[in-house]
Amino acid sequence: MYPSHPRDHPETAEPAFDQVADVDYSLFDARVDHEWARKGRYAGAPIDAELEALLRG
Repeated sequence: MYPSHPRDHPETAEPAFDQVADVDYSLFDARVDHEWARKGRYAGAPIDAELEALLRG
């Protein structure tokens, strides 16, 4: 069995995200579509520039 998903425990997942990321979770969540994030996670190429553009809005 897999451990529970972070979205089921935002009280711990969001502060952890904020500590390691250069952007607050609330901004990331508002601007980055879940499906895009999933595809980006498994992308075979760097996604940094595209992610930065999404975050800039």
